[in-house]
This record gives sequence, C-alpha cells and structure tokens, in this order.
Amino acid sequence: MGQEPLQTSIVKKYCDARLPWYTIYPTVPEFSAAVGAKDCEKWLGGLPADDSVSLYLHIPFCRSICWYCGFPTTITRRDAPILNYVSVLREEIRLVAEQAPQALPVSDVHFGGGTPTLIEPAEFLALMELLRRRFAFRKTATIAVEIDPRAFTVEMAEALEAAGVNRASLGVQSFDPIVQKAINRVQSEAQTAAAVENLRQHGISRINFDLIFGLPNQTVQSCVESATTAVAMRPDRFAVFGYAHVPSYMKRQRLIDEAALPDKRCPRRTGRGRGRYAGRRRLPPNRARPFRLAGRRTRAGAESRSPAA
Repeated sequence: MGQEPLQTSIVKKYCDARLPWYTIYPTVPEFSAAVGAKDCEKWLGGLPADDSVSLYLHIPFCRSICWYCGFPTTITRRDAPILNYVSVLREEIRLVAEQAPQALPVSDVHFGGGTPTLIEPAEFLALMELLRRRFAFRKTATIAVEIDPRAFTVEMAEALEAAGVNRASLGVQSFDPIVQKAINRVQSEAQTAAAVENLRQHGISRINFDLIFGLPNQTVQSCVESATTAVAMRPDRFAVFGYAHVPSYMKRQRLIDEAALPDKRCPRRTGRGRGRYAGRRRLPPNRARPFRLAGRRTRAGAESRSPAA
C-alpha cells in the first residue's frame, strides 16, 4: 500500500507550533535528587526478562564547539580525557547490567555526543565487546553512532564495521558556508560526501543526515539548497530540527549574533541579517547521562534529539 498524503489541516495545525520535543523520559524539568541509585536498582531489577531495551551511551567530547549545540560537551585536543571517560563508562555498564536478574535483551544501541567517533577504534571495539558480554543483543538489533564528517577516518569506519554498527547519523546542519561560519561549524560538501562513501564501503548503508532550520544568516533559499545537496548524497533518512536559541541556558550560544537569526516573514538575507526567527523553540536542552537504559520498546534517545555531532 502507498503512503497516505499528509492532510493539509494537520500541517496547518502543527507546522508552526511549539510542541514538546521528547528525547528522554521523564524530561529534564522532572529530574530531582528524590530519585537515587536505589530507585534505579529497583527499576532495573523489575524489568521483564523478555522485553527488549534500548541503550544510549553519551560521549561528551568534541575537537571544537558548535555554537548552536545544546548538549553536554567539552573540547579536548588530547585523548587522555576520552580514555578516562571510557574507563568510567565501562564501570557504569557493569553496574547497570548487574542489577538485572539476567542479561537483558537489547534491540537498539545508540552512541551520541559530542562526537562518539573520537574514541580510538580499538577502544570502541572493546566497548562494544563489553556490551555484548553484558547484554543479550537481538539478531536484528540496531547499533547506531553519531558522526562528525570532519573527524571521521577510514580506521574508524573499519572499527564500526567490525563492531556491527549498522546505522550512522551524520551532522550536517547546513551546507551554506555563510551559515556554517556563523555557527562555528565549517564543513565542506566534500567532507560529508567522503564520510558517506566511507561508511558505504564498510557495509553501513543506513545513513541519516541531521539538518537544522532557523540558524543565523539562513534563508529559505539556503535551506532548499542544503536539502537539495543532501538528497543528492542519497541518505535513507533525514532528521530536521528547529534551532533552539537559549543563550541564557547555553553560554556557547551567546557567541551567535542574534541579529543574524532569520525572520520567517522575510526569506531574504539582509545586510545585517535583521530580525529573529519567531518560531524557534525555547526549550531547555537535555542533560544526558553517560550511559542510559532507555526502557522497554523505546528508541535510543539520540534518535529523536537535537543534533550534536
């Protein structure tokens, strides 16, 4: 059966609404010290043994900071902090796995960040080996990783293939060089295309592109051009997000020129980029834990969150 066309009434009702953007549940405003380790132990121990779970692993490191990003990340030029973090992450995996009465079946694994592929290939393989020892992976399990094309190597692609990764999400946001400069993320079309080809050569064909609208100096025309360029690379899925400008909450966003944020009433880019995008979200960004068991029949958290890579 073919897909039913999207009803115009639904588009009109929701296209400009500021709707909830769930990526973790309960949502961040509900977090409190009232829920502690003992509660988590109880919940983990009570999970039905035959229900699949999803695992999310957060790698909060980048080589440079994208000013639009609303996720917990830090810059590191050295590998030592990443290795130290991975060591703690391995211990967290052990603690979580030991709370369940038996190895929990896993349907989804998602590595988000930050830039997960900054982990050394050998360390990534060891991490996946640990997960497979501690959990019972379904044969059809989705293993996904977020990738920054600017820092993606052939060696890492080989490691992803060997680890059984079968989905990749590439951070693109925009192909417009003017927009890229305004958000401190300069990334050429060639870099993105090379990452896509690298993945496909290593058997990873389920590829997602993250795109953002509402960025500084962005226009309707530049959005269309970015989408056209992205489509030509033939990813099998797109995740399109509205930029959430919350400089009071995310200090890095203060580096963005607010005068350059687009106004949806005017598709042209003016000399000073006057106006603001009236429809952009003002939701607080998520605070991610380094390792999270997402729960029964739920997707890995980063599948539906604001892009970070």
